[in-house]
Amino acid sequence: MLTEDAKQIFDLSRGPYSRLAALAGHVEKLGRSLESTVKSCNGFVGLMERQVLSTARKLNKLDESTVLGPLAAIEASSRELSAMELVAKLEAQREADGGTAGSTTVLGSGPASLAAANCASCSRV
Repeated sequence: MLTEDAKQIFDLSRGPYSRLAALAGHVEKLGRSLESTVKSCNGFVGLMERQVLSTARKLNKLDESTVLGPLAAIEASSRELSAMELVAKLEAQREADGGTAGSTTVLGSGPASLAAANCASCSRV
């Protein structure tokens, strides 16, 4: 009876020991992660204090009125499209898009076509 109880105690003691070993592995991994996180956080704080905040302080000291003059109002309006090829293509594209106002449409390729498709007067066609 004593040897049977001793064997049962021995068998039961193996379970907690293997669980403790697994737990120790997790604690070790957590420690490495915390160390890496603290190192990254310290690097972030150092960079922000040395480079970002020092530049922000310099910018804050500047008086923008001495750097930028008064801005003039823009009174020119964009020219409406009048070439039938462009107007017809734009109208066809709008109908294909379901007639959504203000949709971006490219009438061809290149900067001139892109500018024509995005200009304010195109939405009036």
